[in-house]
Formats: sequence, C-alpha cells, structure tokens
Amino acid sequence: IPSSLAYFGSIFIGLLTPGRLGEFIKAVYVSRDCGVASGRAFSSVLADRIFDLYALMIVGVAALVSLGLADNGATVLAIGATAAALILPIPLLLSDTTFGWFQALGKRFGKLGGKLFGPEGWVVELRDGLKQLTVPWALLAVALTVLAYAVFYTQAYLLALALDINVGVVQVSYAVALGSLITLIPISISGIGTREAGIVAYLGTVGVTPEAALGFSLLVFVTFYLGTGLIGSVAWIIKPVKWERGVEFSSR
Repeated sequence: IPSSLAYFGSIFIGLLTPGRLGEFIKAVYVSRDCGVASGRAFSSVLADRIFDLYALMIVGVAALVSLGLADNGATVLAIGATAAALILPIPLLLSDTTFGWFQALGKRFGKLGGKLFGPEGWVVELRDGLKQLTVPWALLAVALTVLAYAVFYTQAYLLALALDINVGVVQVSYAVALGSLITLIPISISGIGTREAGIVAYLGTVGVTPEAALGFSLLVFVTFYLGTGLIGSVAWIIKPVKWERGVEFSSR
C-alpha cells in the first residue's frame, strides 16, 4: 500500500507540472521510505523514465516513417540528434574514463562540485544506482515496458472504437505516442493543448475529422490522465512528501 500511494501521488504531482517533471518526486518517496541516498533513489526513477521515453521514441519515429517524413534529410538529422542526446549521456556517465573527466572538472567548482562529484556526491550516488541495472534486469524492464505500452495502446484503440473512429490499432498507437511525446515539452500543464494538437494532426493524415480526433484526445485525457490524477490526489493527501533539509543532495 505505501508504494502504491507513493506511485499515484507522484503521478498527481506530475500532472500539475510542465512536462510531467513532477513525477520525479518518486525519488523523494524512495529516499525517505527506504532510507537510501537521494542520488541512488533518483537513479531508479530516472531509469524508469528512460525506458518509457525510449519506447515512445521508437513508436513516434515509426509514426514519422509511416507519414514519409523520415524521407526528409532534415527530419532524419533531427531524429538522429535527438536520439543521440537521449542515449549518449547514460553510457558516458557509466564509463569510468568519461566519468573520471566529468568528476575532475566538477570538483573544480568548490563546495557545490564536492557535493555533486565527491566520494559521496549526488552524481556519484546516481551513477552507482544506475550501475545496479544489470543486463538481466534491464531485459526484464524492457519486457515489462513493452507489455505496459501494449496494454495502454490497446485501451486507447478501444476508446477509438467507442467513438466509431475507423482506424487501426497501429494508427491509434502512432497518434497517442506522438501526442505523448509532445507533452514532454514543458510548455503545458498535463499536456493540455499540445497532446490534442499532436493527435489531431496525425489522425487527420489517416482521414479522421478534426472534431472526432479532438474528441478522442479528450477522452484519452479523461480516461488515463484525469482519472489517474484523481486517484493520485487522494494518494497525495494520504501520503504527502515531507520535505527535509538536505534532501537535495544526500540523505546521509
């Protein structure tokens, strides 16, 4: 029960913040409830978000390919640059050589650099946490992510059928994935407006009217986001985060 309250409570805060950044509040829950360093707690949430982001990116790129946008050189370059920006930081952080360079540079920034890159610094704790994700556990995480998104897209397809929108499950998945990717841009609370723009734009390419596409997007929001947010608000009331001094860098 405590873990469920923490999970739904973090989702509630995530819905209230641009780009759902508030979901990282789960790291505070983990640090407080499990008594682990904040950097290590943050690593578990970061890994979870990375798997979700990669899954969205794969489906989103497939959607762009289906539209023929990937034939454009500028689009391919943008996709490649974005993928590199998302993927490269993790191996660079985990590599002993590159991390040693970052650590030496970071320590030059005095007290702040020591808190981040010192022997018990926040970034060191974050790196140690990520290194715990071995290949078997990573494969299990990938499998669970695929299963979770398969269920999510199937549910979205059923919502489309309920509105008598005559498109396939693949097209629905592409639309929802693009809408979800756009909401990660921190310019809107709960992705309102940006999600709708992405879904309406994509479904319009497969013959769905703007009115029907907008209705579908709003139904997705009410079903998956608003519904979960209401549950999360109750969870937050029951189990709010109690901020303590020093939680920013270390729980020690």
